[in-house]
Amino acid sequence: MLGIVNKQSAISAQASLGDKTAMESLTEAGQQLNEDTLRVLVMGKFSSGKSTFLNALMGQKLLPAKPTPTTAVIGEIVYSDNAGATLFPKKGYAGGNKPFCIKVEELSKYIVIDHTVPQTDKKKVENPFQKILIKYPLAICKHGIMFVDSPGLDDPTCHDTITKDYLPTADAILYCMNSSQAFSAADKVEIERLISLGYKSIIFVLTYYDVLLYNDEMNGTIDAEDAKRHYIKQLSKYTDLGENGIFFVGSLPALNAKLNNKPELLIRSNFPPLEKRLEEILFNEKGRMKLLKALYSTRRVNRTTSQHLTDLIEVANSDRSGLSERIHSAQTKLNQAQAKANEILSQFRFSSSSIINGAKDRGRHFFLSEILPNIAAWTSEFTPNEDQSISMWHPKRTGAAFTEGCIKYVQSRIETKMAEWCDKQLVNGYVLPQLETLTKQQNANLESYEEDLKKVRTTLNLSLDSDAINEEESAGKANRIVSAIAGAFLNPASLVTGGAFGWKGLVASLVATLVGGIVLGIVSLFTPVGWPALIITWILAALTGGAFVGGNIESNIKKKIAEKMKEELSKQQESVAANIGTTVSDVLDKVQNAVASGLNAPVEQFKKLLSEAQKSVNAEGSEIQARVAEYSKLRSENTALANDMDSFAQSLNA
Repeated sequence: MLGIVNKQSAISAQASLGDKTAMESLTEAGQQLNEDTLRVLVMGKFSSGKSTFLNALMGQKLLPAKPTPTTAVIGEIVYSDNAGATLFPKKGYAGGNKPFCIKVEELSKYIVIDHTVPQTDKKKVENPFQKILIKYPLAICKHGIMFVDSPGLDDPTCHDTITKDYLPTADAILYCMNSSQAFSAADKVEIERLISLGYKSIIFVLTYYDVLLYNDEMNGTIDAEDAKRHYIKQLSKYTDLGENGIFFVGSLPALNAKLNNKPELLIRSNFPPLEKRLEEILFNEKGRMKLLKALYSTRRVNRTTSQHLTDLIEVANSDRSGLSERIHSAQTKLNQAQAKANEILSQFRFSSSSIINGAKDRGRHFFLSEILPNIAAWTSEFTPNEDQSISMWHPKRTGAAFTEGCIKYVQSRIETKMAEWCDKQLVNGYVLPQLETLTKQQNANLESYEEDLKKVRTTLNLSLDSDAINEEESAGKANRIVSAIAGAFLNPASLVTGGAFGWKGLVASLVATLVGGIVLGIVSLFTPVGWPALIITWILAALTGGAFVGGNIESNIKKKIAEKMKEELSKQQESVAANIGTTVSDVLDKVQNAVASGLNAPVEQFKKLLSEAQKSVNAEGSEIQARVAEYSKLRSENTALANDMDSFAQSLNA
């Protein structure tokens, strides 16, 4: 496929194809085929078995795994014949800012959470490294799969923000849960948030299944099978992979089996079917998606190049009698088309500020009416785990863990609520209808623009592009704009042509783009050294000062947390509105650039054709024949490449 893309790039460049967007799409396709990496983020609560699962995949105990929150930095696992690791320091690291190599056996010295310092001392708790790159001969990673180990989502030391900051770079999600306590309320909230962010093919791995099986053997029960049926029923609706995306494994037995060459134990761990299915999902489907994206975008450029070369040949062969007059008339029509394009772009720019302000107003209203009033209810819902319950014997330690856990829970509810609002109300209820209305309002200008372009062709005696005509009939007069915008936003895995998908195909990508930016803006409010730390300090002072006595202490603390959170978040409403405005503005900038490219590309191509026609006015016959021969040769090569693409598509059943 990379060979096809490179050939098409060479042919289109030799043909002086004036479509900048088309040429950029070939460059992008080549880069993606060369990189060929799929980032699989392994997520889950702390002690959900993430690191042990990855150790079992590698067949070595490399990543530290403990019952307490352990992972402090992102760990990227890629293939290498020789094992090794590279640490990437944060700015200001005492050892310097340059990455340096360590042995994989030394990982635990650098990437674990230090529990010996007070949790409120954030500067001491913070790990000095951005990430660690782990190179290992893991077969499944050999063809472009990268697994990413991450801190636990409900890590009371606040390292879970590292995972959420990394999330936008992930291509796929593998979500781990402990089989004994899977799909908790916190898991459900996080999974729904991931779906809102656009991750539809989540792979669920339920670890510690061997513990359930062992209990059944000891007690003569079938609880493991009952649990399996229950979780399959619950989780299958949260992934488009259905039951085939849900696995129950014993990671520790699998690791033990690989380390000690015990094939029977490996089979009992249920690990081999998971590894096989992972390879199918992450390698075969991922490879096919990358190939299809490159194939379809290259096909489109191939067709455009073919039409462009045909136009060049017809212009060169034009009857030279009256050619100067035809060129002048065509230039007039082209100037009119350019004027219509400028008018459409001007209207898009003018309307953008109105859409941005409308989004900010809606976001501010939603925050005041749906977020702040629910803080108390969400705080009340929080159920602490065993390590988060308040103990008056250890008020500072348990009080900090309880308060951090409560704030994190409310944060997750806010993120989920905001994600749902972005999907239903902001995108589908406001931004998308505004863009549709704006495009419809420009129909008259679009029709006039298209007519002027057709008149340029007919004036130069060029044959009409039948493919473009069919496309226009199927997608409507606004096809060029719809195609341009959709092409800029559609997920690369599903990108065929913008016009084929229209506005429907735009929804998921707009949702993912807007939700990603806005939710990350909400996450940024909850920085460990910001107001959450102030609330924790206040609660600890009140606890040690005896402010919470009598009645249900945890309930009283929740009320005070809710009061303080509401107070602090009320101060943030303008920051939230500004973030929404900035995110929508970024999206609209992308829309405008896409529209500009879609409208200006054919104008630039016609300018090249007029320049070619001008060459023929006083040219010698031999010079014209040489140009025609060159263009005809390129068109033959382009046609042969189109046939290669058809054969390649058949091999992919595309």
